[in-house]
Amino acid sequence: MKRVALAVLLAGCSSPPVTFAGLAAIPLHGRATYADGTPAASVQIQVDLLATGDGLFPAAGSACTPGDPHAQALQTVSVFTGPDGSLSLEVPMTGFVRATDDTCPMPAQAAATIDRIDLRIQAEADFSSCLPYCRKHSAETCYSDCAGRGQKFVWVSSITAADLGASARIHFDKLGPPIAGTSTSAPPLPDLRIDGAAAQRSLQIGAEDFAADSCVLQDKCIGAAGTRTLLRFDGVIQNLGTGDLRIGSPENNPLFSWSACHGHYHLTNIMTFELLDENGQPVSGDTGELVVHKQGVCMEGIEQIAGNASSVYDCGNQGLEAGWEDIYSARLNCQWLDVTGVRAGDYHLRITANASRIFPESNFDNNVALVPVSIP
Repeated sequence: MKRVALAVLLAGCSSPPVTFAGLAAIPLHGRATYADGTPAASVQIQVDLLATGDGLFPAAGSACTPGDPHAQALQTVSVFTGPDGSLSLEVPMTGFVRATDDTCPMPAQAAATIDRIDLRIQAEADFSSCLPYCRKHSAETCYSDCAGRGQKFVWVSSITAADLGASARIHFDKLGPPIAGTSTSAPPLPDLRIDGAAAQRSLQIGAEDFAADSCVLQDKCIGAAGTRTLLRFDGVIQNLGTGDLRIGSPENNPLFSWSACHGHYHLTNIMTFELLDENGQPVSGDTGELVVHKQGVCMEGIEQIAGNASSVYDCGNQGLEAGWEDIYSARLNCQWLDVTGVRAGDYHLRITANASRIFPESNFDNNVALVPVSIP
């Protein structure tokens, strides 16, 4: 399901009717696009129509129980867009029921008394549709909040018979409660964890030299140029949830930052490294507190550890399948802590996945691994 801007043509007659009288159905035709103008292919859109008018449910000849003579008529329909984002939908007049009693159908002739139809149109707020939404919102947890709570993108408007034949552009840029009768459950979500044992097995400490124009200095992976003491280790992120972590293409993606020095995108804050003292407080080195926000280059499943899901992600379409793990070798740039100037002693390396809760998860309470470390 995608966030879309939808152009809907409410048409059916060469000359727009003055009333809804005589119409067997309300035609909705149009083309759905993403916020950037590209077609929204194979997107399910749900439309709630609430009709207002006098005497929509007359007592005579009606199967309804006695009720409000001014009751509104309701109908909910859904449609999938085509490969080019186009859609075509005929909403039958005989599909309306009393809003307060769905066993009470509206007689077809009552369409003559409809004077307004309120439209509420929704699309899923999911991994893909939340990305363009979060480009316009600065909150760090926007993506996680949007994609992880089962919310919907909604657009509301009203039409009269005079609007049939007019074109309306629908923008799904607001989140709201779902249309009654549609899914309210949260989507299957990833559950990210750190393999602490893998980090412990791969620990190594050594001195390395860096030039003043080093990319890792620009990326703040070391405190200064020159000879630095590095604590290297493998960073292994596992997804043991019921759903994939879906990130998508790095291009024009708010979850990535561009590294001019390296010439590629970095995935922001996928892992955070800290060195803690015996009191659980972050340790400082010769240039300050040792905290590195790991900048992933390519998030994808490397090894399968559970389930039978296939590996489908790569550097152009990034993510992590349920039951898979991504491995950042200790040999990689920035897969370390710069511990230059740290006093000799026993510490704990704290590795946190998704520390800022940027990515949606089913459980944020198991994202931390503590690994004992001795600094010589």
